[in-house]
Amino acid sequence: MNVFKKGLCAMVVLSFMVMSTGTASAAKTFRFAGQNPVDQESTKQMLRIRDMVLKETKGGIELKVYPANQLGDFQQIQEELLKGTIDFALISTNHQLDGRLMLPSMMFLAKTYDDAKKIYAKNGVLYKIIDEACNDLGMKFLGFSAECMSGIASVKPLNEKGLLDPKVKKSELIRTSGIASAVYTLQDLGFRTVSVPYAETYTALQTGICDAWWGGGPIHNYYGFGDIIKHYYATNLFIEATCFFASNKAWNSLTAEQQKVIQNAINIEEKNSFVSAEKFDKLYSQKLHDEYGVTIHTFTPKELAPIFENGRNKTWEKLTSIAGKDAIRRLREEVKKLEK
Repeated sequence: MNVFKKGLCAMVVLSFMVMSTGTASAAKTFRFAGQNPVDQESTKQMLRIRDMVLKETKGGIELKVYPANQLGDFQQIQEELLKGTIDFALISTNHQLDGRLMLPSMMFLAKTYDDAKKIYAKNGVLYKIIDEACNDLGMKFLGFSAECMSGIASVKPLNEKGLLDPKVKKSELIRTSGIASAVYTLQDLGFRTVSVPYAETYTALQTGICDAWWGGGPIHNYYGFGDIIKHYYATNLFIEATCFFASNKAWNSLTAEQQKVIQNAINIEEKNSFVSAEKFDKLYSQKLHDEYGVTIHTFTPKELAPIFENGRNKTWEKLTSIAGKDAIRRLREEVKKLEK
């Protein structure tokens, strides 16, 4: 009898060990790469997605978050996604792989966040174009994340009337990264440009190499240039928008239900990102004013209309050589339809 009980106990223990091992092996861990520092909103989005997915799958899927370029910069990460050596990412797009990938941060897309919500919608043309590009490359596109709208920051006042009229040639010298799309944008607005690396922009403003810089939103100017700039012009020339991606290898390893859980979590953060971006633009504009005395210049959609119309015609035409004529045509038709 004792032998029987001992045998029975051994079988129960063995069964429990097998079940425990089966549960552990069923759990999947994926690498989720990001480019921004730990304390920035985009990294917090990644952490919330991780937590939602872990909860909804009852611990079955863990997205291990690697922020701040721990797994490489956005270009390296996108290459690794294509190889399947990184599983998920929230990063800027690398249009050197496909010209259409420049479109998430395309200039002159949206004058307001209300417009942006329509243009970046999942049933919209922009979403379809990026999805098509990713399918052609061999990776999965899962959504957008808005970070901020860009403006022009200067050490001296600009002529507002001239600023909003692309036909007026500006006397101010404005810093640009040297990327073709940025140079075209500023030159088509009538500015003289000088190429300066971002890391040297503060010194360039300080020493008079340039009078202004463009490429960042209120948050970038608050943390990087608040004590040197005197004016911030909210021209909203482009939205700093990153993208959620998955490698085909990781995505195809999931069940349909698991894919749905991850996509739903990203959908929530995607929608919230446009609300958060607008909130942070207002917050850091106010902080620039209150803490550094920067004068904030804002404009109505009607006031911005001339530079946007000029950009969508003149600048976008130049960018067809990068993004392709079909993509630009579809995007032009979309924004015109949405703004009616």
